[in-house]
Amino acid sequence: MFAWDETAFLEVFGVAPRVDTSEGIDVQLAHAQGSVKLQLGFNALTGDVRVQVFAAGQGEPVFDGRLASSPGARVVRNAGAEFVEIGGAGSWPHARGYDMQQPLEHGLRVFVSPAVMVRTFGP
Repeated sequence: MFAWDETAFLEVFGVAPRVDTSEGIDVQLAHAQGSVKLQLGFNALTGDVRVQVFAAGQGEPVFDGRLASSPGARVVRNAGAEFVEIGGAGSWPHARGYDMQQPLEHGLRVFVSPAVMVRTFGP
Protein backbone atom coordinates (compact mmCIF):
# COMPACT_ATOMS: atom_id res chain seq x y z
CA MET A 1 0.00 0.00 0.00
CA PHE A 2 1.43 3.36 -1.10
CA ALA A 3 1.60 5.89 1.77
CA TRP A 4 1.11 9.59 0.99
CA ASP A 5 -0.41 12.71 2.53
CA GLU A 6 -3.06 14.06 0.15
CA THR A 7 -3.14 17.44 1.95
CA ALA A 8 0.63 17.97 1.60
CA PHE A 9 0.50 17.05 -2.11
CA LEU A 10 -2.39 19.48 -2.61
CA GLU A 11 -0.33 22.28 -1.02
CA VAL A 12 2.73 21.58 -3.21
CA PHE A 13 0.97 21.01 -6.53
CA GLY A 14 -1.80 23.57 -5.98
CA VAL A 15 -4.40 21.26 -7.56
CA ALA A 16 -6.52 18.41 -6.32
CA PRO A 17 -5.46 15.00 -7.60
CA ARG A 18 -7.57 13.24 -10.19
CA VAL A 19 -8.53 9.78 -8.94
CA ASP A 20 -9.65 6.86 -11.12
CA THR A 21 -10.92 3.76 -9.34
CA SER A 22 -11.68 1.65 -12.43
CA GLU A 23 -8.48 -0.42 -12.03
CA GLY A 24 -7.42 0.00 -8.39
CA ILE A 25 -6.84 3.51 -7.05
CA ASP A 26 -4.93 5.51 -9.66
CA VAL A 27 -4.00 9.05 -8.66
CA GLN A 28 -2.83 11.68 -11.18
CA LEU A 29 -1.31 15.08 -10.35
CA ALA A 30 -0.21 17.73 -12.84
CA HIS A 31 1.87 20.87 -12.33
CA ALA A 32 2.78 23.45 -14.95
CA GLN A 33 5.54 25.99 -14.53
CA GLY A 34 6.36 28.20 -17.50
CA SER A 35 6.96 25.96 -20.50
CA VAL A 36 7.48 22.82 -18.38
CA LYS A 37 4.74 20.44 -17.31
CA LEU A 38 5.14 17.74 -14.64
CA GLN A 39 2.83 14.73 -14.40
CA LEU A 40 2.95 12.41 -11.41
CA GLY A 41 0.82 9.29 -11.28
CA PHE A 42 0.67 6.37 -8.89
CA ASN A 43 -1.45 3.43 -7.93
CA ALA A 44 -2.25 3.59 -4.21
CA LEU A 45 -2.66 -0.21 -3.97
CA THR A 46 0.41 -1.44 -5.87
CA GLY A 47 2.78 1.51 -5.31
CA ASP A 48 3.61 1.73 -9.02
CA VAL A 49 4.66 5.33 -9.82
CA ARG A 50 5.24 7.21 -13.08
CA VAL A 51 6.89 10.64 -13.32
CA GLN A 52 6.89 12.52 -16.62
CA VAL A 53 8.28 15.96 -17.51
CA PHE A 54 7.18 17.65 -20.74
CA ALA A 55 8.63 20.70 -22.48
CA ALA A 56 6.49 23.03 -24.59
CA GLY A 57 6.39 22.05 -28.24
CA GLN A 58 7.50 18.45 -27.69
CA GLY A 59 5.05 15.56 -27.93
CA GLU A 60 7.20 13.06 -26.06
CA PRO A 61 8.29 13.59 -22.44
CA VAL A 62 11.86 14.80 -21.87
CA PHE A 63 11.87 12.60 -18.75
CA ASP A 64 9.79 9.45 -18.21
CA GLY A 65 10.58 7.51 -15.03
CA ARG A 66 8.82 4.59 -13.39
CA LEU A 67 9.16 3.01 -9.97
CA ALA A 68 7.51 -0.31 -9.14
CA SER A 69 6.25 -1.24 -5.68
CA SER A 70 7.11 2.05 -3.99
CA PRO A 71 6.30 2.13 -0.26
CA GLY A 72 5.22 5.77 -0.51
CA ALA A 73 6.14 9.39 -0.89
CA ARG A 74 6.53 12.41 1.32
CA VAL A 75 6.67 16.16 0.75
CA VAL A 76 9.89 17.84 1.85
CA ARG A 77 10.34 21.58 2.35
CA ASN A 78 14.02 22.37 2.70
CA ALA A 79 15.97 25.63 2.32
CA GLY A 80 13.62 27.24 -0.17
CA ALA A 81 13.01 24.06 -2.15
CA GLU A 82 9.88 21.93 -2.22
CA PHE A 83 10.00 18.40 -3.53
CA VAL A 84 8.30 15.05 -3.35
CA GLU A 85 10.55 12.20 -2.28
CA ILE A 86 9.32 8.92 -3.78
CA GLY A 87 10.81 5.67 -2.53
CA GLY A 88 11.97 2.87 -4.80
CA ALA A 89 11.11 -0.77 -4.10
CA GLY A 90 12.74 -1.86 -0.83
CA SER A 91 13.60 1.69 0.25
CA TRP A 92 11.62 1.28 3.47
CA PRO A 93 12.90 -1.89 5.19
CA HIS A 94 10.35 -2.06 8.03
CA ALA A 95 7.43 -4.48 7.96
CA ARG A 96 5.02 -1.73 8.93
CA GLY A 97 3.97 0.65 6.20
CA TYR A 98 5.98 3.78 5.43
CA ASP A 99 5.43 6.52 8.06
CA MET A 100 6.01 9.50 5.68
CA GLN A 101 8.36 11.10 8.25
CA GLN A 102 11.67 9.29 7.86
CA PRO A 103 13.92 9.62 4.80
CA LEU A 104 13.73 6.83 2.25
CA GLU A 105 16.90 4.93 1.27
CA HIS A 106 16.62 5.45 -2.51
CA GLY A 107 14.23 6.66 -5.19
CA LEU A 108 13.34 9.89 -6.98
CA ARG A 109 13.10 13.47 -5.78
CA VAL A 110 10.62 15.44 -7.84
CA PHE A 111 11.24 19.16 -7.34
CA VAL A 112 8.37 21.60 -7.79
CA SER A 113 9.93 24.76 -6.35
CA PRO A 114 11.96 26.74 -7.22
CA ALA A 115 11.95 24.84 -10.56
CA VAL A 116 10.63 21.55 -11.93
CA MET A 117 13.42 18.98 -11.78
CA VAL A 118 13.80 15.23 -11.14
CA ARG A 119 16.80 13.63 -9.41
CA THR A 120 17.64 10.17 -8.25
CA PHE A 121 18.97 9.62 -4.73
CA GLY A 122 20.49 6.79 -2.73
CA PRO A 123 23.25 4.27 -3.26
